[in-house]
Amino acid sequence: MKKYLTFLCISLFVLFNVFISLGQNFEKFSNKEGFNQNTINTIEQDKHGFLWFGTPNGLIKYDGYEFETFTAQSNTNGAISSNNLTSLHNDSNGVLWIGTNVGMNVYIPWLERFYTVPLNSKLEVSHIISSPNGAVWFSCENKLFYCKLKNAEKGVFTVSENLLTNSSNVLTIKNFSFIDENELILATNAGVKKIELKHDKITNAIKVQLILNFDKFENTNIEVIKKLKNVFWIGTEKGLFKTTIVDNNILVVKVIVHIFGQVQEYKIKTGNC
Repeated sequence: MKKYLTFLCISLFVLFNVFISLGQNFEKFSNKEGFNQNTINTIEQDKHGFLWFGTPNGLIKYDGYEFETFTAQSNTNGAISSNNLTSLHNDSNGVLWIGTNVGMNVYIPWLERFYTVPLNSKLEVSHIISSPNGAVWFSCENKLFYCKLKNAEKGVFTVSENLLTNSSNVLTIKNFSFIDENELILATNAGVKKIELKHDKITNAIKVQLILNFDKFENTNIEVIKKLKNVFWIGTEKGLFKTTIVDNNILVVKVIVHIFGQVQEYKIKTGNC
């Protein structure tokens, strides 16, 4: 089943982020080319076109010719906090945000320097994304934070408190995406949840105003949510759902199931739920 979910994520990445042509060529990398990892947890591409791979044994950069590996033991200007990487995100300024099993780091490419994002405890980062206003948001188990890099030269950050302190109905966050500046949608191990945010005009802080559960996916293990234009693709153990969100309702446009099977067939159902 995990292979099935991995396939869904990779399929979405390929379908919507790579130019598709009839004559695609696939190339496999191994130790011979300098790629010494069998497991890839996360992939990100920066604005220069370099590919970054997060693995259980460090961070790997690929410039199209060679692979370069960064670990917690590397003799670099700063280092990652752990070799077990869980999530990567490249923001609009070109900063690479690196989620690990013990916290988060950033890599400033123009300084060739790593910094550690200051957190109150060791947390495993599950997902990182930029909000519409440019802040970087990240989830850790049942916690949600937002962060800003205030000074890249000095490594100064501002990090919020956990926004879900009083939200006992949010279990483990697997993934999340923004609906707009004031709303986001969570993929959790207990379903899909919508969060409405409130901005404090005096302190400029952001707080959670409301958490809404969607009955359609109640008690369903949601692995990934990907927003493409106004469509939300939801990957679960039961299939891939193409949905839209109208007010406080999820409308299921299409369900794709049975991608893996003996005959490699798929079945499509349509309708609103």
